[in-house]
Amino acid sequence: MNKNTFNKMKKMMKDEVNMNGREDFINSSVIVPLIFINDEYHFLFEKRNINISQGGEICFPGGRLDEYIDIDSKATAIREIEEELGITRDNIEIVGRIDTVFSPVGVIVDGYLAVLKLKSIENLNINKDEVEYTFLVPVSWFEQNKPSQYCVCIKAHPSIINEVGKEEVLLPSRKLNLPQVYSKPWGKGRYKIYLYNYNNEVIWGITARFIMDVISRIKD
Repeated sequence: MNKNTFNKMKKMMKDEVNMNGREDFINSSVIVPLIFINDEYHFLFEKRNINISQGGEICFPGGRLDEYIDIDSKATAIREIEEELGITRDNIEIVGRIDTVFSPVGVIVDGYLAVLKLKSIENLNINKDEVEYTFLVPVSWFEQNKPSQYCVCIKAHPSIINEVGKEEVLLPSRKLNLPQVYSKPWGKGRYKIYLYNYNNEVIWGITARFIMDVISRIKD
């Protein structure tokens, strides 16, 4: 690399950073929706239709980036909430970006805090193919109640047993002359799982992490 090339690269460098290897993961985004009712803000949650992926779970509206439709992750979040809740974008006020959540199972989720200009969730036109029902929880409840904490163990597996019961080698460590430790699962990382239980509605995982982000900003 000569100085001319270096100077061009230097001009392109920004203080903002992205995630190296993001394109290797599933990229999704969600809107964390607030509705102002009875003089206080509430989070709006969905229960996913049992017939779709992660069926029966509680989540915020959102979904996977469609690179042929969405210009960025915010566009994904807005498109998904329109499709799932039947709300028009002129009734969605994006407040700002909240921290991206990375899940070690291979998913990256960008979050956007938004206020929905609704007086009641009865005004929503829910897409029943994706959403079983919606419900509200006062933000103050999460300010007053901390989540339970659990964890899972994350390991890197150089091979897997495929659907027909045969071993499929993903990383041929011996052929690549890598240290022997990489010929079997390695890593001792523990990934924290947070969980809220509100009136027998289990709110956990990535959704809980977004809630914790918002609550931490309120307390700050």
